[in-house]
Amino acid sequence: MEQTIKQVTVRLTRKERLEKIRQQIVEVGLWNLPSYRALGKEYSVTHAMISKDINKIVSTFDPSELNKVFTEFYNADKKSMNILREIIHEPNNDEEMKMKAIDLQLKLQKGVSELLESFAKKQKAIDRVQVEKVNYHITIDKPYEETPKNVTGPKDKLDTNEEAISSVQDT
Repeated sequence: MEQTIKQVTVRLTRKERLEKIRQQIVEVGLWNLPSYRALGKEYSVTHAMISKDINKIVSTFDPSELNKVFTEFYNADKKSMNILREIIHEPNNDEEMKMKAIDLQLKLQKGVSELLESFAKKQKAIDRVQVEKVNYHITIDKPYEETPKNVTGPKDKLDTNEEAISSVQDT
């Protein structure tokens, strides 16, 4: 005779969820947390909500805690960078593998740069969008040249442009 036990999922309040996730971060470190999807499934919320929760938690850390979190991230990135360098410089690896390693290395460098900026360890670079919005419009006008006198006829008829205009208006 089989018995089925109905599991009851108790949904935590956001405050309770934040406290549990904070405890996990303190115990295992931010780097070793399960994925946002796994945490979302565990707490019956979306992974986007978990992302917001973690951002809120990290924003409440004191500076010494943030330095510890930063150090974990930075050390993990350094290890990854060394592994990628080994792949790139290994003569037995094929070109495709080396190209993938180079691509990953570029992505990792961008991530490290963003990490340094987010922890205020490096000044934020100017966004590409800001640079692309700068427009310059340069107009070079020819310097004013006077119309030479006596262009249209003898001296006595048209000596200046004003005389030409007045003579046209008179007719």
